This record gives sequence, structure tokens and C-alpha cells, in this order.
Amino acid sequence: MATEDEVVREVVEEVVEEVVEEVVEDDSTELVVSKADVVLDSVELEIDEDLESETVLLEVTDMELDSVSVGSINEDALIVGSVDVVAASGSTMAVDLKNICAEEERGEANAAHTFCVGSLNCYRRGDKLTLSLSVYPSDEYLSRELMPMGMSCFILQPDRAGVPRPSKLEVTSSTTFSDESFEQAKAWIETCRSHHHLCSRGTEAWFPTRLIHIGDLTSDGDTTRLIHTAEEAPTTPYVTLSHRWGQVQLIQLLNDNISSFRTRIPLSKLPKTFVEALHAAKKLGISYIWIDSLCIIQDRDDLSDWFREAALMHKVYSHSYCNLSASDARDSTEGLFRARDPRTIQASVNLCMEGLDEAQAYLPVTFADADGWSRNVPWCPLNRRGWVFQERMLSPRILYFGHEQLFWECGELEAAETYPEGMPDTIRSQGPGAGLKVQDPEQHLTRLKSQPGADSDLDLAEAMASIWSSMVSAYTSSALTVAGDKLIALSGIAQQLQSIFGDEYVAGMWRSRLAIDLAWTVSPNSKGVRPLEYRAPSWSWACVDGLIMVRDRFRPWTSLITVEAVHLDHADSGTTTGNLTGGYVEVTGKLRHLAIAKLEGTGWVTADGIFYNPVELDAKEQDTDDGVPKHSIYGMALMTSRTSTDLIVMLLERVDREGEVYRRVGLASIPSQEHIVTFLMVSALESADDTREARIRIV
Repeated sequence: MATEDEVVREVVEEVVEEVVEEVVEDDSTELVVSKADVVLDSVELEIDEDLESETVLLEVTDMELDSVSVGSINEDALIVGSVDVVAASGSTMAVDLKNICAEEERGEANAAHTFCVGSLNCYRRGDKLTLSLSVYPSDEYLSRELMPMGMSCFILQPDRAGVPRPSKLEVTSSTTFSDESFEQAKAWIETCRSHHHLCSRGTEAWFPTRLIHIGDLTSDGDTTRLIHTAEEAPTTPYVTLSHRWGQVQLIQLLNDNISSFRTRIPLSKLPKTFVEALHAAKKLGISYIWIDSLCIIQDRDDLSDWFREAALMHKVYSHSYCNLSASDARDSTEGLFRARDPRTIQASVNLCMEGLDEAQAYLPVTFADADGWSRNVPWCPLNRRGWVFQERMLSPRILYFGHEQLFWECGELEAAETYPEGMPDTIRSQGPGAGLKVQDPEQHLTRLKSQPGADSDLDLAEAMASIWSSMVSAYTSSALTVAGDKLIALSGIAQQLQSIFGDEYVAGMWRSRLAIDLAWTVSPNSKGVRPLEYRAPSWSWACVDGLIMVRDRFRPWTSLITVEAVHLDHADSGTTTGNLTGGYVEVTGKLRHLAIAKLEGTGWVTADGIFYNPVELDAKEQDTDDGVPKHSIYGMALMTSRTSTDLIVMLLERVDREGEVYRRVGLASIPSQEHIVTFLMVSALESADDTREARIRIV
């Protein structure tokens, strides 16, 4: 019987023999490599009983070749696939090869399993393409745990794998402004409006205060003008535009020019993105568009119109026909449309199969850019902006103008020109905002329960908590130009969800869950910063900048505090979801002074011997000197769980020595059951450092 190393080396020899010629057309250099130098770094041989096959896991480096072959052993047959590789200098790719064997050999249930993932680092040296290939185990869980985040990845999967198919029609147009692209866009819109139940919210007639009426775009826009919808009813639906303002000075609606705008808006004064958005709307058959800087008065010395219109933002986007997203533009001078080589977005290739007769030697497979969706949608520069997050969440339909093709997102479909019927699960994004356009709790609950390993006992309250906590994490991973916009930039979503949830919105949280929602933390991978200007009470996550995480929202937490009262001072009396000028919460619970004796790793040890770990400060650099708190710290027992021994403690700083007034500075856990008992035990002696039952105000 062959040893493990002998088996692996035999596989490697078979793999490298699968080198093929790459002929690049259009006068490019023809690259031919006849031999590959292979260095075997590590080997692991596993038997997968479920698939009844042996899977060889290889790590191979310094492979100089024009094509990559990866394979697996199934019984006695070595099945190897080859794919031609065309790589730009310095690019990184990966190959994900799905179930090359015949379905009857594995059973339909396992037909979509992935055998191996290869990370492929590509660069040219002279007339050679040099590749560094690593192959890893790649079921969904292991891929997520082992593969580096952000890897650029190309995926191969058989056409019969039961995943969405690429377009049957070859994309031939050389621009995203083509009739071909817009016919696809109109098809997505029509399908969504006619057949998508989850996207039907906001279908009743409603129009913003002002719209741009798109006139003749062949001249200088003599008939493009601003209208007041109360005076002039629109004759078609309207679209909205999401764009980055950037550093350029945009034409803006002001009190001084509103009269002239109602007569004429000259196209020559508009940035490229605005002009192309007008053309895109026209091509979709729409005569009206809403653009923030042209439909809201932008005078800085009079913000009354801005506050009034900001309060309507949830309606502006949720009632739009479609949102046009300038996702590939760094600012409004770069436009929507892009030139492209249509060959770069073809998704069907033939995979060469070793060991089959000539008639069956090529297997049709889908070849997809696994990071294409992520780069163009959740991780595109536009969607990293705080204000745009709510535009994305509120819009029922979004048309993304990407780098090489159009992308589509609505409540029931994520698609691209390459995949007009839906993105394959293997390349759909799990980035910020994924799955959050479905904001109906019952629908979201159904989706949560359908996920692998989901708790069948999840209820609507937990579904609502899931929606909001995911939104907060996604939103706080984005950036705001004006730090004071933290709450107002989320106000539209809050207003919409307030009516859906039937709950009271309080400073970024919900009244019915406030006792639990107080247990937010700043992610360890993010730096918490408390802005100098007041923005929110210290107990609200909105008081700090940083990625906010909600601790294990599905764990059965038991609150140990009682929320007695909540008071908020709103900057705008017309809305309860916008900016704040003050506020507090009053709670009753077990309070203890923490006399910190020493620091130990990520935790604290107090003078009474209680170990707190981890200790997560909201703004560590501002509130500590060399990791030691600048002020005296108190802890209030916040909650515990039936599935964990940890006690969650809110860390507080006393700000009024005459009264029980505190400021939140962080969160900590007590992992030891013995220490938890010590913390919770109320002393009859009422020593300064003992636990006591107290009603306190947190500002």
C-alpha cells in the first residue's frame, strides 16, 4: 500500500502534467510553459466517509505554469480539472472546484459540495506566468475559518450543481450605458415590482417635497428643472441617486437660487454623475429624480429645511421606483457609466477533465469572480459611507453601476449582468448589510430559522433584535464626514422600523429591550473614540465612534436591572429619532465600587479578589492612563445567562458625588461562579466597597 507522501506526490505529478497552452488574442504574447517546478510544503490525507472519497489536501508553491489543475481521488479514479488562467500583474485569485465527479457517484445531496479551494497568486516574469497555489479543505465552515478575509477569489462550479446559472446570452456591449445593460435593468425592475412580495412596501403613491423634472437632455437642459410636487403632480414614478459628494464643490439648492432652479437647471453646471443619472432615469422610462443636494436647501445658516426633509428620508427612499447607486465613483465627477471589455464578465468555460474519453473531456462549468459582488456592493467605497447605509436599507430596489457591469439588489434578489437570475450562494456577500433589506420580522424569522444550526425556538422578538443588532454593526462599520450625524443618518431606518416593530426608539435602541441592549461593546478590532461634542448619552452606542457589537443576541439572557425611566432631549422637536442634546436612563440594580488592585492580561483584579475578564472600555485611550482608569470605577450587575456562567457588568464612572449620577465607560465579564456570588451578595454592613441595591441615573 502506498504511503501518504507517495500518494500525494503522485497526485502532484498528475496535476502539473495538466499544463496547457494559453493563447492570448489581440496581439498579446503567447505564453507556453512545458514544465512546472513544484515544492511540496505540507500534506494532509483525509478520508471523508460522507462523500465516500479520499480528499488530498495540498499546499504547493512556486508553480510556474499557464493553467492550474486541482483534483481529488474518488475510489480508483483521479479526476483533475484544468482551467486556463489570465492574470494581471500582481493580482490574486483563488480557484474553488466543485464536485467534478458524476452526481450518481456521490448522491444528489452532496452534489454541490466543494472539494478544494486554491489561492492563486499570479504575476508575470518575462514570458512566464508564475503562480503560488495553496489548496485547503473547503466546506463552507472550514473555508470561512481558514481563508483570509478579503481574498480575491474566482470560483469554478459545474453547471449541474443546482446553483443559479449565468446568463445564457453572451454579453457583447462595451459599456454599462448600453441598451443591453438597460434592458436587463428594466427586466429586474419589472420582475421585482410584479412578483416580489417582500419588495412591495411603500407602493402607495407618495412624492418628496421637491423633485427634478428631467427635460430634453440633448441640449443644455432648457427643460430640466426643479418642481414642488404639491403644486405640480409628477406623471411618472421617481428614482433616487446615491453618490459620494467627495471634495469637489457641488452645485447645491440654496434659498438664493431656488427660483431660478424652478425655471431651469443648466446641465453644464451639473457634475458628471448627476448628468449620467438623468440619462439613466430617462433610459428606464422615468422623468423624475431626487438628488439630495438639489432637492434639499443646503444653506448652513438656516437648517430648517434640512431638518424637515431629513425627517422624511425614510419615505423618500422607500417610495422610490429604484435607487441609482454610483458605486464605482469616488466623487460626483466620475459618473455612473464605465467602458468594459465584455470578455471579462463571461461566466461559462469548459473544464478539461483528466481520465475521460475525448467526447466527454470537457465539462461546462461556471467561472465566477467570487469577490465581484462584495467589491461592487457591500464593500464599495460608496456603501462605506454612513448616510448611504440607510439609503441602501430603505430603497426597495437598487441598481448598482459597477466597474464592469450592473448589479441588482432588492428584498428577494441579488443579481448581476453575469447572473441575471441571482448570484450563486458561493459568491454572495456576507458583508455589512447582507440580508437586511428584509425588515419584516416574520420574514426575517423565517430566514433565520432556515439557516444551518438555527434555533427552532426563535421568536419574533428575537428576530427584531437580530435585525437591529445586525444593522447597528453594519452601520457603525461605515464612516461619517460629520461626527454629529451619528443618529440623524440612521433616523430614516429608525422611523420605518418603529412602525414595523411597534416599539419606542430611544437613542439607537428600543425601549422594550433596553435592559439587554445596554450590553453593547466596541469591537476589539476597532478603536472606540468618544467625540468632544455631545451626541448621545453614555449608555447609548451612539456616543462613541467604532464598530459596535451586541453580545450573543440569541443567548437566553436574564436581565438583573430594572429600567425605571428614560428621558431624552431632542434637537428637533418634530422627530424622536434624530439628534439629541441630552438624556438619561434611571435603573435599579446591584452596584459595587471596584477597587482595582492590578491589571492582568485583558482583565482586572480588584482588591476583594474578583477577577473581571474581559474588560472592554468604550474609549480606552481617553478614559485610561497606561490602561489604568483615570477615575474611580463602579460596576452594576447587568445580566447573566442560563447557558454561561459569566456575569455581565456595566462599568460606570461617578460624575456627581452629591447624587447617584454616573457615566458609562465600558463593559466587563466575571467568569468565576465564586466571584459572581461575591459580587451579587448585598452586604448589611454597607461598606463603601460592598455591593448595594441602588437606583442610579446614567447620563
